[in-house]
Amino acid sequence: MIEIKYPNIKFREYINFISEYCKNNNLTLILKGSLAVNKACEYSDIDLVLLGKLDKNSIYEIVYNYNNPLLLNISTNPKGMLIVSYENNISIDMDIRKTIIEKDIIPENKILVNNGINLSKSIIRYKLNISDYRNNYSNELYEILKLIIKGTNKYLSNNKTIANDFLVEIKEKYKKYFGTEELNFNNEYRHDVQIIYNDILGKNDIDKTKQTYFNKLLGVKI
Repeated sequence: MIEIKYPNIKFREYINFISEYCKNNNLTLILKGSLAVNKACEYSDIDLVLLGKLDKNSIYEIVYNYNNPLLLNISTNPKGMLIVSYENNISIDMDIRKTIIEKDIIPENKILVNNGINLSKSIIRYKLNISDYRNNYSNELYEILKLIIKGTNKYLSNNKTIANDFLVEIKEKYKKYFGTEELNFNNEYRHDVQIIYNDILGKNDIDKTKQTYFNKLLGVKI
């Protein structure tokens, strides 16, 4: 039996959901990252590799059958991973694959569902079209909001150095996409992210569910 130290019940519920889906649909599921090595906190992402035959409809089911997703994006480094943030504060980095390599089955990772593992020399991911899975927010806005979620979760996890790296990226990309020359930054993570988020609200129509989520996330006391 695989033992996992869950930060809270929501992590257990998600792992139960995705494991059951993989069992029922002949997929292999590998857990990676902090949750796999029992070092996750309540703000950690869940890092997964899914292997098997998937299509647009099955990926849609995986995304929406668990909970209401607030944000969806596709990673650029590595390229092609599906990133999902749910309104219950669970965030998933989902690597949807056609192949598995030797590094995926190291002892630090946990194979939660095994419906076949044929090792390959290279990683081949499914090509995802993000418009198949999300609403009409711009790619640029989604990217900024996702970076704020990831950076703030690192900040709340007391990973201040990584959070500040995210802050640099958030500022650079926000300046590129929306312009930030006149914003009053002081290089403190929470202050500067709140300044950027307030500017986003002034320039974009953000639905109430997302506003509630971000207000709660940015207002959490350390």
